[in-house]
Amino acid sequence: MIYIETVEPHETKFQTTQETVNEIFLLFTCYHFVLFTGLVPEFEMRENIGWSCIGSICAMVGFNVLALLSIGIKTLMRKFKLWKLKR
Repeated sequence: MIYIETVEPHETKFQTTQETVNEIFLLFTCYHFVLFTGLVPEFEMRENIGWSCIGSICAMVGFNVLALLSIGIKTLMRKFKLWKLKR
């Protein structure tokens, strides 16, 4: 994450931000996996951690779907404006 924010290897700020958010979601999900190694002996607590892990993965997928939809809508709007100007 430090490398991505320092060097900014992506072309746009949006891509850099998306990569950083994905890395944070991935890190949060990996922290959940550590708790399944036996550090938490109670079954009910492991079940709650599992639901939290599923929630974090769903949040990551939701974020990426929204990002793709926003890019797609912006592209369609730009193409529509160009088509409208050419008429």
